[in-house]
Amino acid sequence: MNQVGRVSGRNWRWTWPIRSLSAANLELAGVMGVAPRGGDARAAFELLAGVGAGIADDHNSATVISAGMSGDFAAAIAAGATHVRLGSALLGERAGFVR
Repeated sequence: MNQVGRVSGRNWRWTWPIRSLSAANLELAGVMGVAPRGGDARAAFELLAGVGAGIADDHNSATVISAGMSGDFAAAIAAGATHVRLGSALLGERAGFVR
């Protein structure tokens, strides 16, 4: 379980009441996720798409599925992503983190 909800397969049930959220200057645009390291990216993105579809049932404006990065964007697109992040594919790898 994470801070937003619990997901099991493509069937999901919110444990945190997203339906009660409201703010005059905010509009829910959709969902965003990244694949787990070493995990099945396609399965993770398909799960995210299912969660996004459920949210869109209650929030018509929530059509964005932001998923995938340079290393797995093809799997994200195949699963229905509308937005991907391609920083290192376009700009190259970053230097390692230095403390």
